[in-house]
Amino acid sequence: MTSHIKCDILFTWMVSEMIAELSKRMSLFLCKKEIVEQEMAEVYQYGFEIIFSTLIGFFITIAIGAVFRMFLVSLVYYFAFVALRQFTGGYHANTYLKCNLIFAASTTFIFGMAKIVAYGTYPISFHVMLLLFSLVAIWFKTPVENENKPLSEEQKVRNHRISMIVAVIFSGISCFAYQKWVLISATIALTLFVIALMAVIANPSREDEKNSEVYAGQAGICQQVCSSKGSRFRFLRWFPSAERTESTAESEKVTNSTAPGEYLLWVRQC
Repeated sequence: MTSHIKCDILFTWMVSEMIAELSKRMSLFLCKKEIVEQEMAEVYQYGFEIIFSTLIGFFITIAIGAVFRMFLVSLVYYFAFVALRQFTGGYHANTYLKCNLIFAASTTFIFGMAKIVAYGTYPISFHVMLLLFSLVAIWFKTPVENENKPLSEEQKVRNHRISMIVAVIFSGISCFAYQKWVLISATIALTLFVIALMAVIANPSREDEKNSEVYAGQAGICQQVCSSKGSRFRFLRWFPSAERTESTAESEKVTNSTAPGEYLLWVRQC
């Protein structure tokens, strides 16, 4: 168990360091070419980190799609997954490795099941049941908040509305494709089902919702760059307005008071 945790932390550190270093180099290159201003370097670095993290998920999808010989379908799947998941929220792993493993496992399950039902018996009744469960779960259980990024009441209403609209649109596309493109139809339906299931599993308790409301009720997202043995990690987290005005030195005090292992896992939550 201990060796598993050490490998998990090591993988998290390696990937985080690689992404951070590459993002830093790219932002510095843009500054040297005077494409962006020096004071905006950290903002661009964070943007690059988000892009690279997203690309890893995309390459995982393409790789699994290639294994199943479903390249074009994998593109449809990834578009549907990202378009809906960003508004519904759902289960979040506490480390980078677990996040990618869960995503890979979900993708493999969806592609495998889609392949089985597409070339076997896939009754319309089962298809409709998948879509109905997905729509009902999305209606009652979303959006699901990430503890590091609570939502205001306005954002909750907005995300819930968009989630339902996107889910209904993809459900319609899935039904339309049922007659001619069963594989695409089944993939979309299973994607909605998995996203809805993640929302049900991750549905927060009342206490978690209370804590989220406390943070969400106070304005501001604070971007910090923290150091641990020369390594730099970046993350977004909600803070009250008063805390946002604290100096970097004060932030470093909080960072240094955290154990390296715990800090690494906390800072790189998926």
